[in-house]
Amino acid sequence: MKNRNALSDQYFKKHPLQARCGAAFVYMQLTMDEELEREFKEQMKNHPMQPKDKDDQAEIDAAEDKDTLFRLMRRKMIGANRDALRHKILRHEEDMMPLIKKRLPTSRVDSFIDDSVWVFGFSRENPTPWILDHLQEIDDLFVRSQLDLILGLRGGEEVVPFLMDEVDFFEDDAIEDKMLVQGPLHGLYHIWLNDVQARTGQMASAGSKR
Repeated sequence: MKNRNALSDQYFKKHPLQARCGAAFVYMQLTMDEELEREFKEQMKNHPMQPKDKDDQAEIDAAEDKDTLFRLMRRKMIGANRDALRHKILRHEEDMMPLIKKRLPTSRVDSFIDDSVWVFGFSRENPTPWILDHLQEIDDLFVRSQLDLILGLRGGEEVVPFLMDEVDFFEDDAIEDKMLVQGPLHGLYHIWLNDVQARTGQMASAGSKR
């Protein structure tokens, strides 16, 4: 039976996590502790700014409406500016979330997808119900895999059977990209890790540090 009790060391031996994949990087971004986050931000600040980067920075600083923020989400930019943009989106969450939910199911823009997933990781609104209701509408399997990861980060034990079904789906021979399964696997790992760490009072949480 697919339930919380099925998660164990044996499950992850049968379905191994990969440390070098997109899902692992996103998982690290969304669950890093404050010290690691500070180090990460310092590294981004040390990146030299070109004139375009300074223009992007000024535009982000001035942006206060959803249309401008949406346009910036579709633009390639350096990490420090991307981080600033994401935090500004969170400050405008009430206006931005409906737009993100409308655009994400059909988006093919990598930067917009990445920003949307990050915002789902830290939004005040828990995106779990929306993801469960709309995941089957998403044609892009990469986006689906990333949202499976968010389900594990923001959902609870009730999403375990669903994520296990997603693991089965991505492990099917018909799926060419074998790394896509890492999205739901890292989501399941987070749920299992929280359960283990709860015994020592150390929760590996997302959506609570901003």
